[in-house]
Amino acid sequence: MAQDLGRSSRFVLVLLPILLISSNAQEEPVLVLDTDGNPVQYGHDVYVISANSSLGGGFTFQAYHFYDYVVLSSGPLFPGTPVRFAKAAAVKEDDLYIDTTFFIYSSAADWNGWNIWTVDVSRWGSSYVYLNSNRVPSGEFIVEKSEDGTDTYVLRVCPSSDFCHFIGTRLSGKERWACSSSSDEAIKVIFQAADGVTSDIFNREF
Repeated sequence: MAQDLGRSSRFVLVLLPILLISSNAQEEPVLVLDTDGNPVQYGHDVYVISANSSLGGGFTFQAYHFYDYVVLSSGPLFPGTPVRFAKAAAVKEDDLYIDTTFFIYSSAADWNGWNIWTVDVSRWGSSYVYLNSNRVPSGEFIVEKSEDGTDTYVLRVCPSSDFCHFIGTRLSGKERWACSSSSDEAIKVIFQAADGVTSDIFNREF
């Protein structure tokens, strides 16, 4: 009996480091990659493109009343308008990681200084994504890997620290508008590097 207990103790001691190593491996941060396999970086121009070409191409903007709204380009070959990700917290890394909060800025807009992606959404409500004043940083976003095992991602907007909504699209008229949505309506996206220069303005911390 004592011999059996000794064997069991040695087994537990050997197994414990293995479990600790496995746990640490699962907690390693995961980079967000573009279509070339390179890390997506803060402050660099990148296209956010629908992984499903039947829905359209990349995200761009459309003026409606007094705001620019984020819409999906109707042509699957049009990558949209480049965006830049800005740090929403004091992180040292230049690369974007899964589940790290950030702001999204459109590299162009109809109104100068109104570039930041914004979603006015409650826990149970839904809202379209529009471009707001850069002086009012709001609408922190995160990126997650798609659950289907493909090299695609989904965006989520986090109005509060305790809940987030997926970003999907809604067809209204001729446009497919970006909006907060449930998980089954989340749009799968890919990130494509754009030919643009790095801007410190969009890489600043808030």
